[in-house]
Amino acid sequence: NLETREKELLSQIYYRLEKFDECIEVYDDLIKNVHDEHDEERLCNYAAALAAREQNINDKKFIQSAPGLFSNNSSASYEMFYNQACGYAACGDFDKAKSLLSKSIQQFTDGNADELSEEEFTS
Repeated sequence: NLETREKELLSQIYYRLEKFDECIEVYDDLIKNVHDEHDEERLCNYAAALAAREQNINDKKFIQSAPGLFSNNSSASYEMFYNQACGYAACGDFDKAKSLLSKSIQQFTDGNADELSEEEFTS
């Protein structure tokens, strides 16, 4: 029986090996059974795995999963908005993807305004 950190590492290995179904299966278990300060990061990585799977298989499972898993909460991380946008783009829903990418950019800009140069901020 693997510990939480080992499962997280396993999910990352599966992702890097492009074994997205296996990766998603591990994240399903983690999201269901582990609740700690890493929940948002896990969900973000899960979204990335679902989006990557959709790009390879294109069976619209991302769209089936997304409404119940990802809130359109304006406080979500820019990475979460980006990963969701990739999933919707892979499904062909470019309007939704564009909207989520705009949210991702805004969230990133808001969170990093102090660190961005004027050129980076306006481009």
